[in-house]
Amino acid sequence: MASRDVAEHAACGSDRSGPNFERIASGRPFEEVARQIRRELQAGTLKTGDRLPPERALSAQFGISRNTLRQALRAMQTTGLLEMRPGKGGGTFIREGGGDAILVGLSDLTRMGIIQPEHLREARTALSTTVAAFAAQRRTASDLEALAATIAQSEQAARANDLDERERLGFEFQRLLAAATGNPVFIVFTNAIIELNAALARRFGAPSNRTVLPRRRRIYEAIKAGDPARAAAAMEEFLAMLERFYVRGRAKTAQKAVASNARQS
Repeated sequence: MASRDVAEHAACGSDRSGPNFERIASGRPFEEVARQIRRELQAGTLKTGDRLPPERALSAQFGISRNTLRQALRAMQTTGLLEMRPGKGGGTFIREGGGDAILVGLSDLTRMGIIQPEHLREARTALSTTVAAFAAQRRTASDLEALAATIAQSEQAARANDLDERERLGFEFQRLLAAATGNPVFIVFTNAIIELNAALARRFGAPSNRTVLPRRRRIYEAIKAGDPARAAAAMEEFLAMLERFYVRGRAKTAQKAVASNARQS
C-alpha cells in the first residue's frame, strides 16, 4: 500500500482531515500517546500506511519532549502498531496488520515456559480444524486452485528430496486455508501458530510425504466438496499424525541426552 503523509494530506485541502492530537496534560505520556493514535485510527483520520508528522511537530502537539515521544513510539513499534523506516522518505508509519505483536507475545510466553507444547498442540488443533471448516464453506475457485497447486508442488519437492521446500509448502497450505476463510483473525493467528510450529519442524524434521500428502489431499477434497465436518475431521487426523511424529522425535532426543550424560559420567 502506498504511504500517505497525513500532514501534507491535511495541508493540501483534502476533505479528509489529518489526525487531531491533543496536548497531554497529565498522566502517563506513553499510554496517552498510544491512546490518541489508536483513537485517530478508529476515527479514520489515520489509516494503514500513513506517515505520522515529524517528531518536532508531534512533540509540540502532544506537549511532551522529543525524547519522551521517541520512547512512546518505540513502544508502539514493539507492539506492531507502528513501523520506523530510515533514510529518504522514511519516518514513522502506521503498520500493515500482520499480527507480529501476537507472535512476539506468544514466543515470549513460550520461552518463559508459560506456553508448553501441549498448550500449543491444543490451540493449533482447535484453530486449524475451525479454519478448515470455514474454508470448506467459503472457498472460491481461486482458493481451490492455489491449494491444488501447493499439493502438486509438494509432490515435486518430494521427488527432488527438497526438505526445505516441502516444509515451506506445508505451511503455505495452512496459510491458504486461513485466507480462504476470509477472516483476518484466523489469518493472523494461523500465521502466528505456523511460526511457533516452524521451530518444531526445524528441530525434528518432517514426516515422509507418503504420510503427509494423502492426508493433505483428503483435507483438500473435503474443502472442494464444501463439506465442513469432513474438512475439520481430516485436519484433526492430519494434526494427530504430526503430533505422533513429534512425540517420537522428542523421545529420541531425550534418549540421546540420557545416553550422552551416561557417557560423560
